Amino acid sequence: MGIEIYRAIMGTLEATAWMLLFVFLFALIAYVVIRLTEAAQENKDKQFKAFMEDKKGI
Repeated sequence: MGIEIYRAIMGTLEATAWMLLFVFLFALIAYVVIRLTEAAQENKDKQFKAFMEDKKGI
């Protein structure tokens, strides 16, 4: 009887560990995607400002 309880607890802990791993990986991927889009938007804004400043000089 003790071995069944041990196996049930170990199965639950293993499933929880996998779930936490997937949640962490999903959060990490989401963070990277957000940072990349923010950097791209910032770069686009800088290019637009530089373009507008160049336009004023002409």
